[in-house]
Amino acid sequence: MNSPFPSTSPQEEVSNISTSFKVSSANWRRWPTHRIGETFYARGSIKNGEEQVQRAVCFGLVEKDFQELQKLQNWTELRIHLSCRKLPNKLTEVEQTPVFSPYLEAYPEKDQVFPLSWIPIEPPNNAPIARQTADLFCHEFCLLEQTAIGACFEAPIGPGFFRVNHFRFQQDEEKNNLKKAVSESSSLKLFLGVSAPIIGHPFRIRPILNFKVDLGGVFPPSSNGENCNFEFSQPCPPACG
Repeated sequence: MNSPFPSTSPQEEVSNISTSFKVSSANWRRWPTHRIGETFYARGSIKNGEEQVQRAVCFGLVEKDFQELQKLQNWTELRIHLSCRKLPNKLTEVEQTPVFSPYLEAYPEKDQVFPLSWIPIEPPNNAPIARQTADLFCHEFCLLEQTAIGACFEAPIGPGFFRVNHFRFQQDEEKNNLKKAVSESSSLKLFLGVSAPIIGHPFRIRPILNFKVDLGGVFPPSSNGENCNFEFSQPCPPACG
């Protein structure tokens, strides 16, 4: 397959999750806006004898990590940290997995950060996500031109122009919805979507937490069939509490 990227040697993989998280988060901030779109592509399945290149739109916790998350009791919010496992000059070609590699943090639990792995799907029709607002967000992300993806992660805030670092999905202490979704679900997925900026959320990018719920349990009101979606989060910046 012909590569659309310049050729350099690959970056050494970091085995320790904590170190990898810190390095990858720093890498995210060093990608130029016009090249961020490159980090969302990976080699997909073989179709008609040719290897397909797919845009990454879905990520998830592996079963072991999701079970570890379910054991935690003291977190008050789930944070999605944006990161890249390589620097721009280390990306030589479209790889087997996307360079964009987000992490989930159970905050404020100490050192409870989990990598979110790419899940190859052909969105939006085959995506295991409820057909509601979240599906529309996801569909719009899939329609973006590659060169337009980076701008969705940046926005004017006050006198400056900023790139989002992470998103905060906060626990509603009255309804207890988020913790209920974690405890009564069998999986957690992150879908990427876009929408118009709103007050409190100046970025176009909209992450969506998707839980596969147990049909025998008691679900949050945002559930639909086997899917429970959380579509509203607070981006940092500006909400970096």
